[in-house]
Amino acid sequence: MSVKDVARRLGISATSVRRHKINGDLPYRKVGWLVKFEPVDVEIFAARIGGKRAASLETRCVESALEDLKAITQRLQSILGAD
Repeated sequence: MSVKDVARRLGISATSVRRHKINGDLPYRKVGWLVKFEPVDVEIFAARIGGKRAASLETRCVESALEDLKAITQRLQSILGAD
């Protein structure tokens, strides 16, 4: 797969694919002056990215729920304290 193919598959820019290649996150091989990626490596990388994104989304949801609980607790304390 070429850089453009990988970018399309992952839904990211070709520049991001090159950055991940340079960082060593995405294995590649050189064929002459071309850079090629194996589909299996791209799939593994996509699963790893998806897992990180899902985990960060879950963290944001938990943090949001905690903020809501704090606000509810403060409101209940103010109501109970006013009586």
